[in-house]
Amino acid sequence: MDKKEVEDFLIRFGGAMTGAIEDSAFECYYKAFVDPARPFPFLDLNPNLPPLDDLIVGGLSIPPWVIGTFMEDDGKNRGDMKEQEAGKQIRKFGEGNVCYSVPLLIYTTLIRATKSSIPGSSIPPATRQPAPAISGQVIKF
Repeated sequence: MDKKEVEDFLIRFGGAMTGAIEDSAFECYYKAFVDPARPFPFLDLNPNLPPLDDLIVGGLSIPPWVIGTFMEDDGKNRGDMKEQEAGKQIRKFGEGNVCYSVPLLIYTTLIRATKSSIPGSSIPPATRQPAPAISGQVIKF
């Protein structure tokens, strides 16, 4: 790996860690300070979609990527190498942030969609009966 590849990786990694810090901040705030009477931004828009706080984290990842792309194109059109390079770095940072938040949203959506399609999943978790414990039985095939 040459120096440029390491630098690109670190910029994208910094973007991904920014997304992770944003998500962790929302989760820590939820566990520490959320009043049940005012749960914003921890609302469920639809039972099959991720909660609003995860959608916000996903939405915050898009602007650096778009701004960096526009800055890079503008720098190319004007012939400004500094602006083009700065736009490229911002775009890579945004790509890293998107690489964290898009899988987060896909995973949460898939988990919620499959849980809602499982029979009996509409029963609240507190009322579900645990599976009976099997002890001392050996099953041979």
